[in-house]
Amino acid sequence: MDIGTKIKSLRQTNNLTQQDLAEKINVSAQSISNWERGKDYPDIGNIIHLSDFFKVSLDVLIKEDIEFKEALINNKVDHQVYSFFNLMLLLVFVLILGLSIYTIVISGFDQKTLFGLVVGSFGVIDFGMKVYRKKAASAS
Repeated sequence: MDIGTKIKSLRQTNNLTQQDLAEKINVSAQSISNWERGKDYPDIGNIIHLSDFFKVSLDVLIKEDIEFKEALINNKVDHQVYSFFNLMLLLVFVLILGLSIYTIVISGFDQKTLFGLVVGSFGVIDFGMKVYRKKAASAS
């Protein structure tokens, strides 16, 4: 049985509407509906809230739902890769900034070099934002 079906069954057993359950665990009724229809999965925090509210183990909620377990694992892996990429991007930015400042100091604060630092910094920031937007778009 998938997690959505389990949530619906537990909700109905406790004579709750989707709105009632949503208010109890502080989510929208639309979220409950999406979970029950298998259109979306609850995040780990909401699974814990559901487990506590219904007084069932996490095992009961997720053990048999293979697709959900895979989604949790993939989300964790994607998050780790994305975090590593962000760290590398930050390190490259700091390195470029450091080298640029060094060059400006050595050149005696030449206006062309200072302009290059500003433009280069904006370029790195713009690249990072494009990567972030692309990742956010692919996640939805």
